[in-house]
Parts: sequence; C-alpha cells; structure tokens
Amino acid sequence: MSVRLALPKDFPSIQAIYAEARSFMRKSGNPAQWGANHPDWSLIAEDYAQGELYVLYDAKGLYGVFALKKGEDPTYAHIAGQWLSSAPYLTIHSLASGGTHKAVFKEALAFSLTQSRHLRIDTHEKNALMRKLILANGFVSTGQCREPDGSERVCYERL
Repeated sequence: MSVRLALPKDFPSIQAIYAEARSFMRKSGNPAQWGANHPDWSLIAEDYAQGELYVLYDAKGLYGVFALKKGEDPTYAHIAGQWLSSAPYLTIHSLASGGTHKAVFKEALAFSLTQSRHLRIDTHEKNALMRKLILANGFVSTGQCREPDGSERVCYERL
C-alpha cells in the first residue's frame, strides 16, 4: 500500500479517477450520488489546500483518491440516529477508485486508521457496494444525515 498527500501534478489523474468512479456509480444503479461533476474542482482544491487530499499509487501511477477530513463535519451535526461517540474523529470523504485495482477501500481505511482509530463515513443509500464494504470493515450504521443540497446519506462510525 502506498498512500501520500496529493501533489499538484496529480490533479489530471485525480480528475480521471473521479470521472471513472462517477461512470461506475451510474452503471451500478447509483447515478445521483455524485451526478455529473462531484467532487467538483473547488472541493478537490479545498481538500488539497487543507492538506486532506490523499492518493493511492504504485509504480504504474495513481489508482485511488480520497479526502481524510479533520475536525467536526458540519453535515454530521444533526443526524436521524445517534453517533457512537462524541470524541474527536476523522472523516473519509470522496473515496474513488480508477477501476484498475481491487481493495482501494481497504487500503484507504488502513491508512486512515494510522491517523485515528475513530472514523466516520457516509454514502448514498443506493451505493450498495460501498455500503457493503463499509459494514464489512468494522463500521456500524448510525443513522442518516443530509448533505447541503438536501440529499440523504447513510452514516457510519468506527471506534
């Protein structure tokens, strides 16, 4: 597993990975979660500027990307359900695979666990593959939250 902070030279590959992930979501019955352009350039640039944008790579290049967000996530302030703990946590967001490697979620999770043992993540209810991966890797479903655009997400937490 090779994970590092993203660099400006990575941006074209990151955009290609996100495009592939959006295509995969559409083909697997989840067209609404990321639509045509999520995460958009401004979100990618913000994650990079905050030092929270990570890439997974090997000798052939980048094959995955995710944000590991520090601090309270405002989307999680009000959920229909209950968090397991109010202790400080990190949030995994915008995880995407370029489709060339398996176990991208597990690699991103393994890295994230080296940064904090308390993690949160959310996904769209129609993202069946991600929901399966999240639950299979020690997360517990804690409820639902609403994104700023009003769409619902299923929330998970791992202590």
